[in-house]
Amino acid sequence: MMKWTLLSVLVMVCVLNAVAWADASDDANIDQLMARVYRTVLLKSKRS
Repeated sequence: MMKWTLLSVLVMVCVLNAVAWADASDDANIDQLMARVYRTVLLKSKRS
């Protein structure tokens, strides 16, 4: 169970990072998007 949870979180992070890099045009946007990804992963890991 934990293996599948970890795998799904890693896949989600990879997808979010790919979307963030595709949408980002400057450093400020990259920082904001990475902060959002970090918060999302942190909240999901706290819930599980």
